[in-house]
Amino acid sequence: MNIKMKNILLVVMCTFALIKIQAQGPPITADKPIMLGGNSVIIKTLTEIRNTDDGSFGRIPVMIHYLQSSNSLIAIHIPWTTYNFKVEGTEKMEEE
Repeated sequence: MNIKMKNILLVVMCTFALIKIQAQGPPITADKPIMLGGNSVIIKTLTEIRNTDDGSFGRIPVMIHYLQSSNSLIAIHIPWTTYNFKVEGTEKMEEE
């Protein structure tokens, strides 16, 4: 077989091998109500702590989700931040 015939045969074989593959949609990378079902509660958080020469900073948002059904969601997001920055050689602790 020459190279042209091999390439045509390779394309035909790949076409028949891939003919049954169908896309199912984008991947679901988060907790979606449709994936978790109704009458459930989810509590999530993501913590960020940074330490620098000027002081430290912490951010901890709390997210509470109540799933009424597979199509509806009620959410409460509570931001919580703490920081400790040095002020002219002394440390000052603040909370919000």
